[in-house]
Amino acid sequence: MFFKKSKRICIAVLICSIVVFFFSYSAPGLIQNAENDNETGPDIYEPDDNYSHATLVEAPPVCGYEAEIQHHNFHDAGDEDWVKFYAFEDIPYSIKVKNPGSACDAVIELYDTDGVTLLRSRDDYLEGEDEFLEWLCRKEGIYYVKVRQYDAEVFGENAGYDLVVYVPLGGEGSGVIAGMITDISSGETIDGASITTTGGVSSISIDGYYIMLHPAGAFTITVNANGYMQASAEVTVEGCSAVNKDFSMIPLDKPSDNSTCLVESVYGADSVEVKFFRNFRDDVLNKTPEGQEIISLYYKWSPVIVKTIKENEEIKEKLKTVIDGILPLCNGTSVRKQLPHLPPHELSLALLLILLTFPV
Repeated sequence: MFFKKSKRICIAVLICSIVVFFFSYSAPGLIQNAENDNETGPDIYEPDDNYSHATLVEAPPVCGYEAEIQHHNFHDAGDEDWVKFYAFEDIPYSIKVKNPGSACDAVIELYDTDGVTLLRSRDDYLEGEDEFLEWLCRKEGIYYVKVRQYDAEVFGENAGYDLVVYVPLGGEGSGVIAGMITDISSGETIDGASITTTGGVSSISIDGYYIMLHPAGAFTITVNANGYMQASAEVTVEGCSAVNKDFSMIPLDKPSDNSTCLVESVYGADSVEVKFFRNFRDDVLNKTPEGQEIISLYYKWSPVIVKTIKENEEIKEKLKTVIDGILPLCNGTSVRKQLPHLPPHELSLALLLILLTFPV
């Protein structure tokens, strides 16, 4: 986990501090907190109209660190302000435009380490209102932020704003839970998912991403989304730390006249066997990380596997014999609890059963 790499953090913070000190000494006032005084001319960070001229902003993942504030102003038509910051893997970052002038409608755009690939953007389309973008870093490196005016022809007086990039770690007794909510079959992000914990904290996914400040301790986190099975997991939150917890949601089964579920074609759609295997999938496999990996593997390979099996009656009959023989293996509390720890060959048989019970 990142926060155990204390030596790496100290070195990174030291490097950032040296760089900031150098630029501050070389150009007094270059990096400083500033009030929104609605100036009409270029701000002290110009020229910064492309990623190669982006100014450095500190955002170390250190509990209690006071975030640096930069003041910018859209001083001419098409003006863009670029900053860069060093981000660490599996750490959530917040990018905020605050105290905007009455003529400022800022758009925040986050770019990858190449300065070209757009990762996320945020705009509420309202002048004079704060903008807030949240992001979970997946790979350590230098990332770029571009802030532009929604209407490029609006500039000058009352077009200033304050920019801050920070890690929302909370205090000593709290930390952060953050992650992505995606469709297990397509990999697409899920908006509007409800995320709750047994600690009484809740959040909603936006662009598939969620984040919540949370008290320290061990909790259960649960995700609900329309059209998907409920998902849950155990998390442990430590003070001044971040926990990355992603969820791949399983779509609810949808009946079809042309079902590709082999067990349905063998036993019948309303059979006891079909209901058993689906309950086995939902109540056993989906409750453990190992089981969820099995389900993910199914969605990756099932279209080809199921199609091949359905086109071969001989294989179909042999599989019915296999299924009849393995049914007792999956029936019983002790075996169900031990499933994730089965030897590879037995786990493969269980995987085969699950492959046969999912509609595609």
